[in-house]
Amino acid sequence: MATIKPLLLSTALIVSLAACTSTPFRELNSGDPVKSTTDKEQILNSARQASLGKKYEQVRNGDLSSAEDAYRNSPSDPYAALSYAKLLRSVDMYEQADLVLKPFADNPAQASEAVLLEYAKLKLITGDFDSAQMLAQEANFMTDSPESLMLLGVALDTQGHHEAAETHFRQALANVGMDIKMKNKIMNNLAISLLSQGRRNESVVVLSQIQDAASSDNGVVQANRQLAENL
Repeated sequence: MATIKPLLLSTALIVSLAACTSTPFRELNSGDPVKSTTDKEQILNSARQASLGKKYEQVRNGDLSSAEDAYRNSPSDPYAALSYAKLLRSVDMYEQADLVLKPFADNPAQASEAVLLEYAKLKLITGDFDSAQMLAQEANFMTDSPESLMLLGVALDTQGHHEAAETHFRQALANVGMDIKMKNKIMNNLAISLLSQGRRNESVVVLSQIQDAASSDNGVVQANRQLAENL
């Protein structure tokens, strides 16, 4: 069986590119890529970067500009910082987002679940899986939410702790309720964890159970199912 490399790809990535890779697509609630580590991943990332200019211009003169103003006016406001950091991440300004979030994540009085989860996503995207795990665990201690469980599972899975990741994904599914979009993301990540454990048939079954897969995040689920079926 082929080695399954950990990779978090943007759910906005072009489907045709997704179909060309042999690497499964994990999903965050935000959906962004981990820093490239192989030539193939670098090619995918380069293609993604080609659309960044237009994406940046669309956001820069609208929501991002407003969020930046709000943050500059109230730099100690965690809500302003969180909104600004999310938009910085949306245009791949990861270092800037890190600088905005770090003071709040490091301050116990201001480290809300939302701040910790956003910072965990940022750490996953930039490949700092240990930090992502700690942040997701801290957020999970607060509320045991499906998103914190899912991100903790992704952090564990990217480090090769597939069985532990599976446990967290299944706990997240048990807690997710009627949030179909979140449920789909959890199931997709669970399927990749199963695939990483060599449990191909179980992975295919989980992917086939994802609701509204045809419209799910630009083909992520379909690409993963095709990958699993062809292994």
